[in-house]
Amino acid sequence: MIKNRSIWMSVCPWATALLVLCLMAGCGGSSAKPDAAAKSSQQPFEDLASGTSHKAALQSDSPLVVERKAEPSPSSLGATERTASKPTVLAAAEDDRYASVTPNPKVAHRVDPPVTLSVPGVSGTDAAAYFPHPAAPRIAAPPAVPPTATDGASVANPLRDPNAGTTTDRPKMPEKTEPDPLSAGGVSPMPTKAAAQSTTPAAGKGRNVELSIQSPGDATITEKKPADSEGAKPDVPKPETDKKDGREPSLGDGLMRPKTSKHSDVKFDPIKENGPIFVNWPKPDLALVITGRQEGYLEPCGCAGFTRMKGGMSRRYTMLQMLRAQGWPVVGLDVGGTAKGYGKQAELKFQIAIEAMRKMRYNSVGLGLPDLKLPPEEVLAMILPSGNQKGMFVSGNVGLFQFDESILPRTQLISAGFKTIGLTSVLGKSFQEQLAGNTSLAMIAPDKLLQAAVPKLKDAHLKDPANFLVLLAYADRKETLDLVEKFPDFDLVITAGGMAEPPAQPEEIHQGKTKLIEVGEKGMYAVVLGFYKDPKQPMRYQRVTLDSRFESSPEMVALMAAYQDQIKNLGLEGLGIRPLSHPQKEVNGTFVGSDKCANCHAESYRVWKKTIHSQAFATLKKANPPRNFDPECISCHTVGWHPTKYFPYEGGFTSELASPKLMNVGCEDCHGPGEKHVRAENQGTKAEQLELRKAVAISKEEAANPNSKKQNCYSCHDLDNSPEFKFDLYWPNVEHHERE
Repeated sequence: MIKNRSIWMSVCPWATALLVLCLMAGCGGSSAKPDAAAKSSQQPFEDLASGTSHKAALQSDSPLVVERKAEPSPSSLGATERTASKPTVLAAAEDDRYASVTPNPKVAHRVDPPVTLSVPGVSGTDAAAYFPHPAAPRIAAPPAVPPTATDGASVANPLRDPNAGTTTDRPKMPEKTEPDPLSAGGVSPMPTKAAAQSTTPAAGKGRNVELSIQSPGDATITEKKPADSEGAKPDVPKPETDKKDGREPSLGDGLMRPKTSKHSDVKFDPIKENGPIFVNWPKPDLALVITGRQEGYLEPCGCAGFTRMKGGMSRRYTMLQMLRAQGWPVVGLDVGGTAKGYGKQAELKFQIAIEAMRKMRYNSVGLGLPDLKLPPEEVLAMILPSGNQKGMFVSGNVGLFQFDESILPRTQLISAGFKTIGLTSVLGKSFQEQLAGNTSLAMIAPDKLLQAAVPKLKDAHLKDPANFLVLLAYADRKETLDLVEKFPDFDLVITAGGMAEPPAQPEEIHQGKTKLIEVGEKGMYAVVLGFYKDPKQPMRYQRVTLDSRFESSPEMVALMAAYQDQIKNLGLEGLGIRPLSHPQKEVNGTFVGSDKCANCHAESYRVWKKTIHSQAFATLKKANPPRNFDPECISCHTVGWHPTKYFPYEGGFTSELASPKLMNVGCEDCHGPGEKHVRAENQGTKAEQLELRKAVAISKEEAANPNSKKQNCYSCHDLDNSPEFKFDLYWPNVEHHERE
């Protein structure tokens, strides 16, 4: 479903826009003004539409209405018939089955035909049915539906492994099925205490977190010591080694690596590093799992050591499955900011992240600034539910083309546990200003939206009015606090503002009535709020570091494989990536590869061959899934790419077949293109040789300076990919000298 649609969109953008218009208009294609039924869908927000443009509204406190553009006609974007606007209601049974939003039968919904995603070694019509590549490392993870036991019988934990046979320790893998979103139960009954304990994987299987029922009604997470194995660490070919003068190579030989995190001999213990979680928690009557600011980081890249890095959709999925397996009634909330950047790859990542959150059964997801910077028709195509999918997205003060509650609700009611959650989301005014030039977006000021949304959610005429109000605020911290002061009715405010790491405890406002939650950045953390009927301690707070205590999920690994497969099939041209001229091309020429350096710089070449730099491309091929076609990865693992903007220079690496001499981190990554230098040494004058030697030279001081105009180590060893990089510790691995 994902891949073929994305490729079709990239080839036929105008056809994509036409498809979106048809879907939103029920394929009617009408260009007439909205009828009375359509107009009624704007209630009770109709008083917000006074006819001013959204640009003017951003500059004043006046409300606004969607700009009426000639093409496309706003009326063609609406449904042919609508019912009166009410908050979207999500029902949640006590056993944690959240029913899908009941679709309006009069509104056209996108229903995609079954298509096949290409995952290495696997085929099928549903991404949820995929499992990892048969050759990939086997990863044990909790099943999507907890196993059940009768009469206390032991139930083994089936492995999500297509190679699993029917041996006694590896039962035959059950067929993967998605729970019916309209079923009464949604998950299998919880196993008995004996059965729950019996599902603990055997020692040495790599498990480092387990859930067990300690006593009736209580649930805790029991921390285990990390497994002996590093888990997902790739099996990278070792660089060349040798002995020198009858001794073992030393640090100065460029062979030994500093005893820092990734290369330490001490096994990494995520629990010791980041602390235990849910200590002494009884099973909550309601659990809110809160995330946001994914910012395009689908999975840890592994450059700093996969087990030591934080975040990733796979670990988040595993955590949610563990909580649900213990019978926690979970509600998933995300403040937005899922995407990052521009272009086809950014759109593909946004698409995959949404599919992942659907599989995690999120209830409410906001739209943040980076999401709204993507083409609106692409965003709309991704957020529309299809088939039995539930509607996740809510956007109170930003509409795609126009405000349409049947497509993008502005408020939600979620019946969960003993609470009815009333929820809306806003995009901060400062972020709206950055989108003011986008006439495809309808926007109103956050406070104007909240003036109407709060009474709507608490309306006593509703069958089940909200008794707990939540605001998703994609806004900076200052603006969020201003909104909290203006609208004290909210019990919980979740903001995209704040520090990179969520605080250890929530901030209390209005004498504790309102809790303010910060989500951190790059999806490295989740915040879990447990709510209880006990008046002595009605709420518990836990900041969860998504670290390697949570195993990779086969379902998410399959999605990541589908994503990498799309990138491979599209190629650089399909991704819209074009080579640009290198800034040193006029002086240095183009790239020639490290082998050209060996004759004149034999000692330096020997040092390079013994470093991990000379094997950098292999780490991409050995990753699970492989990433050797991903521009965001090959930019720092090959020669001739901009390391942070993810585009190649002319003459740089294009593929393993077309430019094998430019694989790995080579000499020219630091020294610049070497074509003219090589030519001058072979047939140039003495003056030319001296001039070009100077052009390719780089000093230790320049390499160590992040602000150097020349390429330096920090170009790739940045906070994202190498957060614990220290130049003085790493420099001896690559240190080499040449006579001037």
